[in-house]
Order: sequence, then C-alpha cells, then structure tokens
Amino acid sequence: MGTDDIYFLSPSETSWEEKETLANNVFIPQSLNNLNLKVDVAIAPRNRTVDQHRNWSQQNWQILVNKLTNNNLTVGACGSKNSSFILENILYKSYDYTDVDSDVEIMNNAKVVIVQESGLQYLSFLCQRPTFCIDHYLKDFGSDLHRNYNIMFKELKHLWNAPELIADEIINFIK
Repeated sequence: MGTDDIYFLSPSETSWEEKETLANNVFIPQSLNNLNLKVDVAIAPRNRTVDQHRNWSQQNWQILVNKLTNNNLTVGACGSKNSSFILENILYKSYDYTDVDSDVEIMNNAKVVIVQESGLQYLSFLCQRPTFCIDHYLKDFGSDLHRNYNIMFKELKHLWNAPELIADEIINFIK
C-alpha cells in the first residue's frame, strides 16, 4: 500500500445526513474475559500525583465503602493500582485481573458507578452506567440527577466532605 492509497476526509466532506446517522450509533464496551466480576457499586478511588488536591481522601473512600458494605452492598474498585487508593472491603479490584477489560466488566455489572472527573468517568458514560461524580474542582453542572445521552449522571461536589451522606445517596438510589 502506497501513500497514494490513503485519503483523508474533512468534516466538511461528510453530509449532515451522514453525521446524524453516525450520531445514532451507540457503542457500549464489553469485556472480552467475562470473569464474573459482579458488584452493586463500582468505584474509582483516584490517587494520582497529578493534581493531588483533586484526590478525594483515602479515609473518605474507606468510610464510603464501609457504609455501603455495612448495608449489604458489594463494591468493586476500578483503576490502576499505582493511581488508586488501596481500600479494604472491596470484593473485586480491576487491577487484580486484566486492566481496562476488568474495569469495563465491573462497571457493566454494577448498579451504579462512583468516580471523580477522570477517564474512568467517561468509561462509565460509555458503559451507560448511572454515574455519581465526587469532584469539587469541576464546573458546576448542578446537583440534580439527569439523563443525557442515556447516561444518568449526578454531580456530588456539594458533599465533598460528607462520605456518609454520599453513601446514603447511593443506598437510596439503589433501593
């Protein structure tokens, strides 16, 4: 194949009808491994060195997990081991399995996902999971649960210092 075989299209060369047709396509990632990683709640306990001030504390994540598990809900953690808080009472940790494939499986099987604004939040959107975001450095999107492109999303920055109230919100949502 030579360079003459490659042709790049400009967005202006795609008709409006074609753009509308493509916009109706839905892609929901699926796990290739199917390891039976089923939980009630998927979390992404961000512990990044970039913008460390955005990390919700390990203590807050642990309080949240403990309250959820004390209410008979199972919790799975998504994210890489080197950029996530290591927590107790987690049924499945995606980094114990197969990288992003395990994140996808945990999210697809969860009733709800709790994240901070990150790539895992957008993965949750792709998986079309109800998503609650704890990140007080985000632009204010409002605190009402709403449906946008088939995604249920609620921003919880007003509860940044209240992991027990976030747990209550999740418990009430699931039940």
